[in-house]
Amino acid sequence: HHPLLLRGIECFNGREYFDAHEAWETLWRQEQGPDKEFYQGLIQAAVGSGRSSMTENPAATIACR
Repeated sequence: HHPLLLRGIECFNGREYFDAHEAWETLWRQEQGPDKEFYQGLIQAAVGSGRSSMTENPAATIACR
């Protein structure tokens, strides 16, 4: 797996949503193939979780397989 993908997962699971967003956005900008939409979804999950954490709602955790 790409190091930035793993870094984003680590940040997300540590509730560092902005940093997760930044890692995945870098991948999204570089991607030209079908994975681009996957990275976009991860970015959206980070943004949504970041907003949820601001209102103190529990966030989901992404499991790395």
